[in-house]
Amino acid sequence: MDLSARSFLKNMADDLAEGILVIGQGGRIVFCNQSAADVFGAESAEIQDKFLDQLMEREPENDVFFDKLIDIVYTKKKTRSNIPFLSGGKLKYLTLTASIFRISPEEAAEVVLIHDTTNIIELLLSNKKLSIRLADFLHSFVLVMVEAIDKRSPYNANHTRSMARYAENYMRYCQRRGIRSKKDMRPFLMSVWLHDIGKLVIPHSVMDKPDRLGSKKDALMHRIETAALYEKIAGLENPNYAPEAERRIAELSRIREKITEWNAAPFLDDETIDEIRQTADLPCRTADGTVPLLQADTLEALTIRAGTLTDAERAVMQSHVQHTADLLAKMVLTDEMRDVPKWAGGHHELLDGSGYPNHLSGDEIPWQTRLLTIIDIYDALTAEDRPYKKPMEPEAAFGILRRMADEGKLDAEILEDYYESRAWRRTESSDTSDIG
Repeated sequence: MDLSARSFLKNMADDLAEGILVIGQGGRIVFCNQSAADVFGAESAEIQDKFLDQLMEREPENDVFFDKLIDIVYTKKKTRSNIPFLSGGKLKYLTLTASIFRISPEEAAEVVLIHDTTNIIELLLSNKKLSIRLADFLHSFVLVMVEAIDKRSPYNANHTRSMARYAENYMRYCQRRGIRSKKDMRPFLMSVWLHDIGKLVIPHSVMDKPDRLGSKKDALMHRIETAALYEKIAGLENPNYAPEAERRIAELSRIREKITEWNAAPFLDDETIDEIRQTADLPCRTADGTVPLLQADTLEALTIRAGTLTDAERAVMQSHVQHTADLLAKMVLTDEMRDVPKWAGGHHELLDGSGYPNHLSGDEIPWQTRLLTIIDIYDALTAEDRPYKKPMEPEAAFGILRRMADEGKLDAEILEDYYESRAWRRTESSDTSDIG
């Protein structure tokens, strides 16, 4: 190749934005265009014919870069690597692409293309930081929502936090056995933290109803007090009626005590419910005349067999699951978080189709929802912060869960694995910060 041709190729190579190094035997720089020389802050003539060890002396802070070049020379393998490079006090990111250039049958050189990817890497890092900030924001948002739910209902203030602890303990147990990964844990924990967000729209009168009568209790007790007062007045006005008035006052006092007992009882048997119904028509004097002791709505509330909610109130309470699904559906959750609304919104579905709100069954219910349901029921049974019931011992709670599994409502395999994990022990503690 004549001199003019070499000069033309040299000028063309210097005009390229990509650096070109041709490294021959012994690590000698056979060719260097200006873009490659710019990496070292030099002119191409200063780099030409230098050896790698000489360049290393000029760049003592870039051992990683030169180690890679030396590796390329001696292994003679095609390779592509991303390498950090400190130039003029500024950190750059370089992509090195190496290939073999056969000069003669006996001699070969390595052609190393150097591409400055600093802008791309910095953009990726910036996007990564943004992604982390968004994740932190979502994390904070979830904790704020959970705190809001807790403050609305002191009767299950620790429910979500307890569930998150159980869930993380179990997922770590699965990870140790190679069944689940950290990637599986993050979205599942998110669904646990958000599963009760729908309770934000449930009225306090239902959400925090501590006994059967709830807000109706004061009115009923006032009716009894008023009736007793009118009986006393009637006895004073008519001495002949006084003995009957005293009998009725005593009966009203007895009924008041019974109502207090019935109202707070954890369970009412058939005999007790019959007694309440017989009491319902007890006449009570008022300013407007005589009325039955219990109105229809009061009778319905007082004869709730177990729990504190009437059928209508229970329907309102159960609607929190649909509210959860609807609220989460409005959030833009993508990639690994995309199924969180479905998992969280289905935590009251049962395998036999008897759950709610959509009566899903069998394979329609994913693994994550099946697990979430089990943890939710377990915590509800064993919770220590419910004033309307005593906490159940873990073994008794698992007895109920196993009966539900035998009835086809819960996943027996997941239940037994959860039991074996011991993740449900309250003595276990873990950091549940990794939710988003």
